[in-house]
Amino acid sequence: MNERPEKFPVSPRAAKVREVPIWHLSPRHHSRSVAKAWNEATTEDAEVQVPEMPADVQGRLEAIWADAYRAAWDTIAPERDRLQGEVEQLAKLTESKPEYF
Repeated sequence: MNERPEKFPVSPRAAKVREVPIWHLSPRHHSRSVAKAWNEATTEDAEVQVPEMPADVQGRLEAIWADAYRAAWDTIAPERDRLQGEVEQLAKLTESKPEYF
C-alpha cells in the first residue's frame, strides 16, 4: 500500500481498492478496519512535538529533490520529444486540410 501524507485520512473505499483479499473477512469489514487502523496510526501524537526542520536537513532534501527531478526529466526526454514531434506533425496536417463544414 502506498504511504499517504498524514493530513489525508483514508476512507474505507480507498482501503478496499488497495487491500489484499483476505477470505475469512468480508470485504466491507476489512476495508473499514484497514481505514480505521491507518487513520489511527497517522494521527498526530499530542505528546510528541515535532520541531521545525533544521536548515542543513532542508538543504539536503532540496539537493535530493533536484537530483531526482533532473533524473526524471532526462528519463522522459525521448518520449517527450517524440510526442512533441507528433503534435507538430498533427498541427501541420490540420492547417493544410480544407474545412469541410
